[in-house]
Amino acid sequence: SWGSTGGVGGSGQRGQGACAEYAQEEGASEERRGEAARGQSDGLGLSTNITMSSFEEADTEETITCLQMMMYHPCQAEKQVFRGLKFYKRERFRVDELVKFGRDVSICHYNLMDSKVSRIQFTLHFFQHFTNLELCFEIKNMSKKTKLIVDNVELGYLNKMELPCKCIIRFGDYQILMMKERGQSVDNFETFFELSQVSLLQETHVSSLVPIPEYGIPGPFPAFSIAPTPHCLAA
Repeated sequence: SWGSTGGVGGSGQRGQGACAEYAQEEGASEERRGEAARGQSDGLGLSTNITMSSFEEADTEETITCLQMMMYHPCQAEKQVFRGLKFYKRERFRVDELVKFGRDVSICHYNLMDSKVSRIQFTLHFFQHFTNLELCFEIKNMSKKTKLIVDNVELGYLNKMELPCKCIIRFGDYQILMMKERGQSVDNFETFFELSQVSLLQETHVSSLVPIPEYGIPGPFPAFSIAPTPHCLAA
């Protein structure tokens, strides 16, 4: 009958509406899943960018030039002449600081506890060459009573010279093996001390450099034969 037919038609219309509503919900769910996936991808990309940025910053960090010093004195065990030094610990300085070694604790940064040592025995100055931009150290003898020997070059009072990359410093009974570890920073440098129980003289390398007094005129020191200069330590 007409009534039953109309009922069937109504049921069909309701079924079509339910299908349409279900399709809309499925579409919304797909859209939400797509947004979530894009969010995860964006987050991964952001994390990757942050990680890459951290690596780039680490790669561009400047290394610092370090002067490594191995100290020896035959009476260290009895007199503890190096008790004023901090061994096996890097110490950082500004490039404009003049590092002083000597007996006077009120003036010197590094103290040698020995009455035979001058109030200021020697100083170290950090500088950069104007030609090759190499970062170097200069040593100057500040003692009027004791000569300072760099390898086989004698420095009198106020004489100074550039330190080789590796050399032996001597004054009195003291022996110091100095080695430069290269760096790029022009703002700071570092020092590092080690203690030797045996003499360092077998490590001596002859230098051909001539000391220069403070006023810039070479002193009357004899020339020395040239020996191979060791390469500086890589940073």
